[in-house]
Amino acid sequence: MRGYSFSLAAEDPGSAVRRRWLVAAAALAVGLVPLALMFRGEAAAAVRVWIDSTAYNHCFLVLPVAAYLLWERRQVLAALSPQPAPWLALAAVPAGLCWLLAERAGIWEARQLLAMSLVQILLLAVLGPRCWRALSAPLLYLFFLVPVGGFLVPALQNFTAHFMAAGLDILRIPNYSTGVTIEIPEGTFYVAEACAGLRFLVASVAFGVLYGCVMYTSPLRRLLFAALSLVVPVIANGFRALGLVVLAHLLGNAAAVETDHVLYGWLFFSIVTFVLILVGLPFRQTPRPIAPVDAATAGPHHRDPLAVLAGIAAAAVILCVAAPRLLADRLDSLTVPAISGAGPRLPNLPGCTALPPPSRPPVTVAAAAAGLEQTRAYRCAGDTFLVAWHRYPPRISARPLFKPPQPQAGWRRSQAAAVRGLDIDAGGAVQHWRIAEFGRDARYAAIATALWIAGRPAGNTIASRLRQAVNALSPAPLSPAAVIVSYTTTQGAARGRRALERFLAGAAPAFARLAG
Repeated sequence: MRGYSFSLAAEDPGSAVRRRWLVAAAALAVGLVPLALMFRGEAAAAVRVWIDSTAYNHCFLVLPVAAYLLWERRQVLAALSPQPAPWLALAAVPAGLCWLLAERAGIWEARQLLAMSLVQILLLAVLGPRCWRALSAPLLYLFFLVPVGGFLVPALQNFTAHFMAAGLDILRIPNYSTGVTIEIPEGTFYVAEACAGLRFLVASVAFGVLYGCVMYTSPLRRLLFAALSLVVPVIANGFRALGLVVLAHLLGNAAAVETDHVLYGWLFFSIVTFVLILVGLPFRQTPRPIAPVDAATAGPHHRDPLAVLAGIAAAAVILCVAAPRLLADRLDSLTVPAISGAGPRLPNLPGCTALPPPSRPPVTVAAAAAGLEQTRAYRCAGDTFLVAWHRYPPRISARPLFKPPQPQAGWRRSQAAAVRGLDIDAGGAVQHWRIAEFGRDARYAAIATALWIAGRPAGNTIASRLRQAVNALSPAPLSPAAVIVSYTTTQGAARGRRALERFLAGAAPAFARLAG
């Protein structure tokens, strides 16, 4: 009887690696689609900032740059094999809880950063630590999609103003500085938000990280060049602003310099970026070769649990993220019987006559329809103040609470509003008022807002937002409250400010009893 023998050919290591990458890519696609749907609000808000703010227009280039960095590491993809680590998906639990806290606090930047962190956790769990570390440069570059850094503007303004004043003193040019305003004999200069250097700073850091990823392989050199790209633009912006003032002093005409100061700024920072490139060139490094993957690492197809492990990793991340996302939606839909009653009425104020409120309030408040609202007008010493009191659902997100009231059509400002703070001591508890002023000529209009969270006055700070986030997530939350005072006069801004501040100081104790 004739016999037959059979042999199984071992799978080519290259084919096995390609198969494993295809399986990992499929698992990532399955995980990224639900994450994109759950965080579509964060993505839409980021894109709006990219379009509206010149400081973040470069964000449109982040995805192409990350794709280029990934393509540059194509040999890494051929030399390494994904090794899913489903246990790393547990890192999504604290990240998801932090996202929930940021969502209740209404901090968009934190929400977007945590959403990107959860994407990175998905990549880490599906690809495994070794592959993720080898591809960390293009993957971490995706964090530049988040338009973060706006909170630095006040600090950058103050640094630039102090740098200018110090430079003018050294050059013995007469000057007088108050805050972010610099006066010299030839004119007055104001360090506006657009001149704080944020747009140059974020663009420089994004370029510095890209340059470091392309030119260096050492993490230390990449970190040092990124730090240099962070520090140099801040100092360079100080020199740019100082140079403009000195040029105005030499020309004897501040207006002539201000006409093209934006063009001067871009030319100056183009030179600074070119110098950074030259400084970094002598330290460039040649990429190290990567050892090819071992056939045993790839594993034969019939014994390879990659698909199962990758699927478990992706599903675990999605489940860890879905829980806080669903809880946030549930909190938004809750109805609270505690605010369904009439609530306390606006009190009478000493020295003022109560009047019926107008049929059409001059301002609208975000989410006011979800809680209680009362309005009342007061006539005090010839001035009329419209007071609106709002009490919101206890579990409301902090974001609508801190959204400025919007004026109706009759109150539309003819120029940008100036927003200032005013602290008033009402029996030991300091009330933090935000006053938006607008108008022109003799007409003065203002909207003053004070907020109470968990029974205490709250300012427009991160701490206050976090207080509401904790309050919203607590078993027995308290309803936030707001008092909004609208006022207008044709007697000029100086008299209007005095009248408004006098009214707020006199009514502060009554407002504290009402809103506390």
